Amino acid sequence: MKPLLFVLLLSLSGALHALCEDPRAVPAGSAVNGFYLGADGCFFDPAAIAFEDVPPVGDPNAPRLVYLNGANPTPVRELEKLTLLAASAGQAVIGIYGEVRTADGTAQQLNDIQPAVGTLAALVLAHAQAGQALHLRGGSLGGTLIAQGLALGKAKALLQLGPRRALAALRQFKVETAGGVALWYPDGPQYVHYANLLDSNARRLGVLSLPAAPGLGSVIALFIDTAPPMEDAYEVLDPETYRALERHGFSVYLDNRRPFEAVYEHQRIHGIRDYLWVSRLPAG
Repeated sequence: MKPLLFVLLLSLSGALHALCEDPRAVPAGSAVNGFYLGADGCFFDPAAIAFEDVPPVGDPNAPRLVYLNGANPTPVRELEKLTLLAASAGQAVIGIYGEVRTADGTAQQLNDIQPAVGTLAALVLAHAQAGQALHLRGGSLGGTLIAQGLALGKAKALLQLGPRRALAALRQFKVETAGGVALWYPDGPQYVHYANLLDSNARRLGVLSLPAAPGLGSVIALFIDTAPPMEDAYEVLDPETYRALERHGFSVYLDNRRPFEAVYEHQRIHGIRDYLWVSRLPAG
């Protein structure tokens, strides 16, 4: 059964800003593509607030995790994802909201992802400059946002900091993808890519495809599973969409997530992909 909060959110027909009382948040109805999504469903303009000042979902004293959503998001659904991820990971979670729409043409999709990519690239550069660790997770097309944001941020860091300092900073970054739709990720960060063998997107458009370059030293975390999609609580899904989401959606990947270090420590040889069955690791 869903928490009372989200039953209330559904009854408000997506009026998420009604919950937000933070004076630093943008007003209801504002364009929020590329903005931070934090506690109480508040959206924050990254040009007007520091990342450290964004109130996260979950324990604000816990280590931070930045989540980049997949296609066709809604604020209500993304807030639930942040809440579930915070509870599962025991981390303080902040979203970078990307309004990517799969129903649009390719050119429109590229326009859609630019704000979120820019926000992530700026975050990558700021953490590299400060020598601070950064933990990212992206689902589905969130993998594309991560790949492009990291690549742009890395390029800026190389120019501004020089190769030695920039690459040393990137090695502190932890990156998780969950059914990520991207074929290439820039070398540098520590990568754990989750891939459900039943997920056609992971096989054709993600790290399991033959041309994939998932990042130097990455771990491919494999599993075989299905789970009722959370999207079913928000909209009527036709049988084909339901079947796809129970293999590719947020729920099945969250169910099979393990602590980052527990997965990444199984990396055997730097520079060669390490395939790991995460079902062999204890949950939690």
